[in-house]
Amino acid sequence: MIEKDTIELLRECDAGIKMGVKSIDDVMEHVESKNLQQLLNTCKDEHDKLDKELQELLGKYGDEGKDPVFVGLALDILCAD
Repeated sequence: MIEKDTIELLRECDAGIKMGVKSIDDVMEHVESKNLQQLLNTCKDEHDKLDKELQELLGKYGDEGKDPVFVGLALDILCAD
């Protein structure tokens, strides 16, 4: 039987991976350097692979994961008005 703490750790990792992918996506539209774009794409691919593995583990233990809290998104919405 898996420990509850292990599932909580997987959930936190899930939120962190999602935040990483969102951050990379947010930055990509502003990047002009081809080298930096390539590095960011490589990092995003790695995040996507980790996310797939993590979703499989969470599914195995009957958990749907955890959505990150996007404080920056809320700030963007407030500042746009």
